Amino acid sequence: MFGIIDIETSIWQAKYQVEAVGIFYDTELKLYFGKNALLDCLYDCHINIRLLTIFAHNFASFDSFFILQKVDELKDVFFIQKLYVKDNTVIYLELSYGLRTLIFKDTMLLYNVTLNEIGENYGWKKKYIPIFDSLNLLIYLAFDLIILYYFVYDIAKFILFYYRLNLANYITISQLAYDIFIRNFLKYPIEKMPNDLRYLLQKNFFANKIYTTNNQGTDLFFYDVNSLYPYLMLKPLPIIFSGLYTSYNLDIFFGFIDIEIEDTVGIINFNKSNTIMFSEEVKILIKLGYRIKYNLFYRFHTSYIFDSFVEHFYTIKRYTTNHFLKYFSKISLNSLYGKLATKYSFFNNVSVSVAICSYAKIEMLHYRLKNFLYCDTDSIIYFTNLSKKYIGKDIGLLKLVDKIDHGRFLNSYYYYKSGTRYVIKARGFIKKVSPILDSNTYKFKLFINRKRIIKPNLWIKELIFNFNYKTKIIKTVSSKKIGYYNYWQIY
Repeated sequence: MFGIIDIETSIWQAKYQVEAVGIFYDTELKLYFGKNALLDCLYDCHINIRLLTIFAHNFASFDSFFILQKVDELKDVFFIQKLYVKDNTVIYLELSYGLRTLIFKDTMLLYNVTLNEIGENYGWKKKYIPIFDSLNLLIYLAFDLIILYYFVYDIAKFILFYYRLNLANYITISQLAYDIFIRNFLKYPIEKMPNDLRYLLQKNFFANKIYTTNNQGTDLFFYDVNSLYPYLMLKPLPIIFSGLYTSYNLDIFFGFIDIEIEDTVGIINFNKSNTIMFSEEVKILIKLGYRIKYNLFYRFHTSYIFDSFVEHFYTIKRYTTNHFLKYFSKISLNSLYGKLATKYSFFNNVSVSVAICSYAKIEMLHYRLKNFLYCDTDSIIYFTNLSKKYIGKDIGLLKLVDKIDHGRFLNSYYYYKSGTRYVIKARGFIKKVSPILDSNTYKFKLFINRKRIIKPNLWIKELIFNFNYKTKIIKTVSSKKIGYYNYWQIY
């Protein structure tokens, strides 16, 4: 059984305050109004529910703050059994009270769109009311609950019918995709790698870099590779480690090589000259004129393990008209290869992930040999239009994303103008601020989005550290210092 919770707030003196709370479970919809609405809702759950997984849309970045605050007030009633944190937000919360359990999860980790867009999938459009009285607010709240309930119900039914999995057991869509592959598409078990070799390869698990030949241009063509990483998952992959050698014939070798780059030709930038590299990437470097010294050869047997998985989800992605299925298939295709490299993957085979990243570098290198301005992991911007033989809808071919009138391109973000549209893409830390364009000079100005300041971000830091001493923290990835706190980044 699952439920849906939603919290409606207002802003008073630059602070959020709860106005109404709704919960929908087991065909029963309950609405609470007033300053104690959330407290009343949690207390009712404590009395009436034995075990329930509750979904909230944007739980990680919004609802969790309010729920944790109230749990702190009810600390004699609720015990935090598990708390998973990622990127400074709570993505999973498990509360226990006696023999009863409440589990909170975020539907945005399954489908990262607004509730409005979810409603439009069903042909429903939410009407905004500029001035809320108590009745209109509760109607607005009930509408959100019903939309989200039907959405989660449909997903759960789809996952159970086609893949025989219970949606309530998963936090993220990549976690779900991994289990779908293991339980439905993997034909034989993947052998675990020796720990020392896994550690060596993980140090070399890097995605493609961003390359630019100029920081601005006019009359450009923006191309993207159709499902690049799923396309590369169809290539021969190193699955089973079969031996370590001091010398080997490179022409027939497949695996990883400990190398030293003695002389470069400037086409690819390397952070260090000594590294472990996938054999197919080494062969390309030799063709380009690089001089390389070989130290050790880690030989692997090849296999094709993703064929049926990629075919299944790419077919859905290409032909379905359902927005969720298109999104679900896209994320499943793009996240699976990286999941195999994680520490907690049952089949921890980082060799597959590293090989796919190397194939991606090779693929994009072929496109960079032409007259390009900007290139990242799976897209490239040219000064001239490409021949039609490179363009198509099939997996691995290019598609024209945009024609650019004028654009500026830096490593952390880029901007371009196409017709009357302005497009800004930001990466890394720059996402936390808003780049704004001066249309006269084509230069960026960065300013902090003031609306984010009044979000109760500080609660999360205070509450998590108060709860740490009694919380069973599992799946700890790393510890890092934020401010004056030793903060655990979990899951």
